[in-house]
This record gives sequence, structure tokens and C-alpha cells, in this order.
Amino acid sequence: MGQYSKPVLDSKIGFCIVNLKIEVGVLVPCMSKGYRIALLLLFLLLLAFLIFYAIVALDLFGQKKNKAILNAPANATLSAPTVSFIDPKRGNPRGTVMLVEFGDYLCGYCKEMEGALNAALRAHPNLRLVWKDLPNKTLHPESLTGALAARCALRQGKFWEYHDALFEQADTLAATSYPQIADKLGLNVGKFTACLTNKEESAIIERNIEEATALGVDGTPYFFLQGLRISGSVSPEEFAALLNQVDPV
Repeated sequence: MGQYSKPVLDSKIGFCIVNLKIEVGVLVPCMSKGYRIALLLLFLLLLAFLIFYAIVALDLFGQKKNKAILNAPANATLSAPTVSFIDPKRGNPRGTVMLVEFGDYLCGYCKEMEGALNAALRAHPNLRLVWKDLPNKTLHPESLTGALAARCALRQGKFWEYHDALFEQADTLAATSYPQIADKLGLNVGKFTACLTNKEESAIIERNIEEATALGVDGTPYFFLQGLRISGSVSPEEFAALLNQVDPV
């Protein structure tokens, strides 16, 4: 076996040259103290850069992940929904901050948003919430009847009470549920039942569906908030933050 001689430091290159007995020169990393300090500083600088890049990357990822605020889709022929006296409203009737929801009573995500909406109404006294029916008759066969039933309750001044009851019983709704809810809320059940076949209420719901199509709405829940579009269910915290952008409290 060859014997190693004592390493000789070449301060210019920061390596030790080790001579083997077989006279082969080999470079090994044997840095001086000054070079080690310089390398450590370089490593710390690189680490700081990587941490900064990671923070920026996470922030960008969060922005891409957040699909709450959308631009109008290319197929939209309307930019904003129309609101009239036939649309049920909740909150401040003269509120200047208007939130329009296209919803379906059998949509689980719509039900999820109810808590955030109620919290928003409590936190924002200037908020006016408008409901527009968008029943998905293909996925939820009972959704159209639910929309009709709520509008029939509107005729007797109990829309929002009926609205809330539909969401509470969404998992068990059947043909017998609607008059039972009406009776529980103190409605005139005879008038209510007759209203369920009223073509005028059906026409209003159909116009809502047509309007949603023109707006490019592709699912429920779908919100319009002072020029912003919010698609799908978002967390209560995220929803509150979006509202605070347009109506600081």
C-alpha cells in the first residue's frame, strides 16, 4: 500500500495536494479557515434565497388555488344579473352592497354556504342578499319543486323561513314534505298547494335559469358581489375576507 505524505496547503486554490508514494497527485478538499468561512456565508446566503423563494412560491400557489374571484367567461352575454321586486331579498332592503346568489336547495355546497351567508348578514348591516333559483333538475329531481315551493311561500310572506327549512330537510325531501313544511310555518296549505302548479312562478324560475346561462353561470352556488364573481363553496373566512374588500367593517 502506498504511504501518504503530509498534506501541503496551497493557499491560492484552497486545496491540499497529497502526494502518494506512486507519485500520483490527488486533490482533496482541505480548505483553509478563511475559505470555510466564505463557504459558510455563501451557504447562508443561498439558504436565505431559497426561503424567500419558497415564501413567494407558496403565495403564488395560494393565488392560483383560490378560484373564488372569476372573470366573466367567454360565453357570457350578460355581465351582471338583473334584480327586481320579484326576487327575494334578505338583510338591509336598502343596502348598497348587493350579493346575488344563484342556488339550488338540493345542492350540498349551497347548504354549506348558509352559515357564511348568515354570518355575513350579521356582520355587514349594509348588505342586501338576493336569491335566484337555479335548480339542477338532472342531478336533483326534487330541486324544481323545492324552488316552486319556496316561491309559493313568498306569496304568503314566508320565503326565507321556507328557504331555511328546505336546506334543513334537503336530505329527506319528498312530495309530502312541502305541504308539511308549509303547515309547520303557519301558511294556508290550500293556497300553497294550489300555487305549486302556478305557471307564473314556474316562468320566473325558468327566466332565472335563462339568465344564469346568459351570465355564464356553470353551477351552484354562484355569487355576484359588487362586480366580483364567486363560484362554488368557499370557507367562511375566505368569504368574510371577500366581503370586507367591498364593504370594510
